[in-house]
Amino acid sequence: ERFDHMDRDRKDAMLANTAASLPLKKVGRPEDIGEAIYYLATAPFVCGVVLDVDGGHSIRQYANPNNDPMRK
Repeated sequence: ERFDHMDRDRKDAMLANTAASLPLKKVGRPEDIGEAIYYLATAPFVCGVVLDVDGGHSIRQYANPNNDPMRK
């Protein structure tokens, strides 16, 4: 929803480029966040944890600026 205002082709290209740069090779869905929240809410021995649910964004090799549609 964050990018729904964008031209459809540009949005699709941006998401594909982002997915290609992530270790999981896909962009996240709301369900991915929901599963993490459910886990944290139901895991009886987990407390004080920062859980990064970012598909590897924090460790990824950044998108190639030569073909990144967000840099055009």
